[in-house]
Order: sequence, then structure tokens, then C-alpha cells
Amino acid sequence: MLASRYPSLQSHAAASVVNLSLHPPNRVRIVRAATVPALVDALKGGHPEAQDHAAGALFSLSIDDENKAAIGVLGALPPLLHLLTRAQAGERARRDAAMALYYLSMSGTNRSKLVKLGAVKTFLGLATAASQEASPLPGPALMVLCNLAAFGEGRAAMMDAGAVEAMVRLLTAPPPSDPAVELKREHCVTALYGMSKGSMRFRGLARAAGAEEVLRAVMEQGE
Repeated sequence: MLASRYPSLQSHAAASVVNLSLHPPNRVRIVRAATVPALVDALKGGHPEAQDHAAGALFSLSIDDENKAAIGVLGALPPLLHLLTRAQAGERARRDAAMALYYLSMSGTNRSKLVKLGAVKTFLGLATAASQEASPLPGPALMVLCNLAAFGEGRAAMMDAGAVEAMVRLLTAPPPSDPAVELKREHCVTALYGMSKGSMRFRGLARAAGAEEVLRAVMEQGE
């Protein structure tokens, strides 16, 4: 039914997968039942409502550790990234795509794939865009960047993309009227810490961005 050419049938089928996946024991069973390829196809070329539900289903399925690598192998990463960057996509669908990518980026194999897909620039753009202040996307974007900063290839890609300066800039920006601003700042500090591990290059970039002074101020504010 997920492959149906009838919009309502395809949408209802995808919504049913979402509902079934809300029960944790079902998540591994759904993936083992070869449902992910159909969800990926729905993301790529399904009807808009079915795409929304497919993103929600992949978000829910990706929460289970047993599913993370399999979902990446089955081709979910590129269409999730594409949905995330589609301005005409619904806000909920984009947030579900971002959260799915956050959970999937906990897998080492998926982190490497995301770097190769150019995801660092995508997430950095979402995290730093001024127009995103009232959006739910900067938080998940920063969470993915924290995961990518936890391994060498991701650290290098983030420094190449200017992530050190971007994180420092976010820490020094005037706090918007956002209840999650403190959590976002914690993510910035975590990303900086991840990039700093064993990297002489980070030291130079951090010095140029004035990171030491900014982090000291953040620490003093938290006391």
C-alpha cells in the first residue's frame, strides 16, 4: 500500500506505520519486515502527505539502536536530507527528518555517510540561519553536529566548513525569545569540545575566533 498510486491509500499506509512504530517492541519488527525501502520510496516520490508520514515513521524507527545502521544501509539518508532542505516541505516533516538524522547519526557508519553527502554544511546552515530562530530545526541540527564532531572525519569536515567560528558566534549572539536557548548553547559547547579532541588545527581556529574568552564568559554565567 505504501507504493500505491492513490494518494489517500499511500498516506494512510504510511500513517499506519507511524502508529505501529510508536510501540517500541514493533520498531525492529517493522524494519525486519522490509518496510524501510517502501518508506524511502515514499520519501523520494510519494504524495506530500505520505512523505510527511514516511519521515515520521523513519524518525520513530531510528530511535531503536538495532535499526540505525540498517536504515542507513537501506538508503534513507539522502532523501531525509533532501526533505530537510526543501523549503516547501511542512515544518513537522522537516523536523521529523532532522530528528531521524539525529538518531541515525549515532551510528558510526551513518556518520561517515552523512559527511560524504555534504550534510555538515546543511546542518551548519540550519543551525546558524537568523531566519530559523523561531523554527524547531536549529536544535536538532546542532544535535547532529555534536554527533559528527565525535569522530575524526566529522571533526575535519566541520572545521573545513567554519564550524568553530559559527559555534562561537552562536554563543555570543543575543539570546532570542527562545525557551530552548540554553540547551542550544550547551550543544554549541559540546560541538566545540568534540572538535577540540586531539586537534592542533582546532587550537588555531579557536584562537582566531576568540573561543577562549567566549567559553570563559559562558562558564561564569553558569556559576
